[in-house]
Amino acid sequence: MNQQKKIIIFTIIIFVLSSVTLFYINNSYLNTEVRKDYWSIYFNNPVSGSMDFAIENHSFEENFIWQIQAAGQLIQEGKTQVAKGEIKNIILHMENPGIKITITVTAGDEKKEIYKNK
Repeated sequence: MNQQKKIIIFTIIIFVLSSVTLFYINNSYLNTEVRKDYWSIYFNNPVSGSMDFAIENHSFEENFIWQIQAAGQLIQEGKTQVAKGEIKNIILHMENPGIKITITVTAGDEKKEIYKNK
């Protein structure tokens, strides 16, 4: 009987340790700040005519250059800094002129674009 209790206690201890380990690993994969290296751009309100957009940074790059083009012509450009884990809203105070607008954001060697037609 004593041997059976030891086996049951050992099994319970192994189960608890492996459960804690798996929960910890899962939590670290779900946390965007742990071992992640990406950034993204998106419109604040994609269905409206507003051209305001956001830069969400989860990378080590902090310097971003953005350009707004309409029909291949540069309308506006700027530079901004976004720290890791931060979201920076770029407020443009302009409405979509009714043609395709391209917003290009560059950070280091990486370049991303978003488009809006209306």
